[in-house]
Amino acid sequence: MTLSFASWTADAVRARIESRGGTQLSDLPFLVRLEEHPDGQGHVPTKFLVAADLPEQAGTEGAAFKTVLLDANTGQPVVPNGSMGYRYGETGQGKWNLDLEGVDPALSLLNGANGEAESIRLPCFEATSGEGSILTRGVPVRRVAGHLVTTVFDLMMAQYGVGRPGLPGDWATGYDDVSTPHTLVGMLLFTIWPFTRLVHAFTAPLHYLFRRYIVYRTRDKVPGAIRPIRRRWAPIGTEDRTRDKK
Repeated sequence: MTLSFASWTADAVRARIESRGGTQLSDLPFLVRLEEHPDGQGHVPTKFLVAADLPEQAGTEGAAFKTVLLDANTGQPVVPNGSMGYRYGETGQGKWNLDLEGVDPALSLLNGANGEAESIRLPCFEATSGEGSILTRGVPVRRVAGHLVTTVFDLMMAQYGVGRPGLPGDWATGYDDVSTPHTLVGMLLFTIWPFTRLVHAFTAPLHYLFRRYIVYRTRDKVPGAIRPIRRRWAPIGTEDRTRDKK
């Protein structure tokens, strides 16, 4: 199996996420518990690992609603600010924010200290008949307070079919592989196209592109279009340009 294309895509996606603050401003680094499937073949993702699962944090206020991540600098589990457990209660005052206080969230467990990996089972509904199937793909794992965990980012890579070296499972061999569900082409577009334009291209109806207030499409002076001017809106070509010269 050739994973060079997928590995490059995973590295590019990770670099894009980290450069855009994805480790500080999203849930991608948070840990999710994995439990063994009832048939004994593989694991399934369940709930977030929370402070209540950590012996030293179990008795704190709102522990069941405080999510956990790993500090990339120390490799230790951390309960950062900003989760719902800090929203209510006296001990959460001043902590319902995204200030990481020096913590560097680990986006992935791949290439970690233990280097372990496990297969997980994911639902798949690509069949035209409407019948579901099961995908078996691998994620890097670690045990924290006796719980087998991985990150949201690693689960996302498995769900999207972006394989990485050392992980078991059924992965696409390239962008043109139709034998297994994957989104490698979509991930490639994500890494080379500006994100906002990619979202508009895939989610907007055709007529949406011709609305006159979509000013990101051109920098030319278009009569009748609208542009922001000092906290107010005015048609281009009709506003008082002397205000901008002051």
